[in-house]
Amino acid sequence: MTTPPWTATLTWGWTLHFSGVSRGERRRAGVAILIAPHLSRHVLEFSPVNERVASLRLRVGDKSLIVVTAYGPNSSAEYPTFLESLGGVLDGAPPGDSVILLGDFNAHVVNASDTWRGVIGKNGPPDLNPSGVQLLDFCASHSLSITNTMFEHKGVHQCTWHQDLRPEVDDRLCCRII
Repeated sequence: MTTPPWTATLTWGWTLHFSGVSRGERRRAGVAILIAPHLSRHVLEFSPVNERVASLRLRVGDKSLIVVTAYGPNSSAEYPTFLESLGGVLDGAPPGDSVILLGDFNAHVVNASDTWRGVIGKNGPPDLNPSGVQLLDFCASHSLSITNTMFEHKGVHQCTWHQDLRPEVDDRLCCRII
């Protein structure tokens, strides 16, 4: 394996675009986008930003779609730097391109859909953490919606991992169509 970022063609023509930490470093972050064989000819550009943010621009008909993948830090102290790099990708999107932002944001965004109308739905977690506040502000300033809060989920599907017997809810999806 080479030093990130890299692109590899996998079995049956699938293509993996990856950005992360170098081999031998502690695996603390990394993002990837896997492209099906029939879509690979539509890839215009892979843009790795850092080990937490990367984007892929695709031609879809006569328009372009930018898929952004992100992995938020667990530390709220690192969160502003993460959001700054994410904002750079969104702000750099060409006018007329559609943007889909997917990721694990490691934030609790609270269930306050009246306060954050258009940003979150009625099915968010009951608590808010410092990273959640920063993520909500970021989404509001970039016209993003945290869509996994807009649908009801079974309790077992609301958490992606547990820390010290406390469930952790990760907000995983934001999107913007321009």
